[in-house]
Amino acid sequence: MNNYQNEQWKKTRSKGKMRFILLRGVLGWGLPVGLIHSIWTHWNDGIMTMVQSTIIFMICGLIFGAIYWMFMEKYKSE
Repeated sequence: MNNYQNEQWKKTRSKGKMRFILLRGVLGWGLPVGLIHSIWTHWNDGIMTMVQSTIIFMICGLIFGAIYWMFMEKYKSE
């Protein structure tokens, strides 16, 4: 990592792990992917199927965010 990336990570890290996971994982990945997937595949299945699909992707976003955090912590320590 260069100096700029180090500073950016320090700022991000100082705001906390849960904030990172929610912003990057749930809102940054899970929600948009869930909405796109829902609209693309469940348009004719009704609103509840679309909501369920979006919620599942948001839960996956939690996992994605946590793994991303762990990756960044490991990458930063090297």
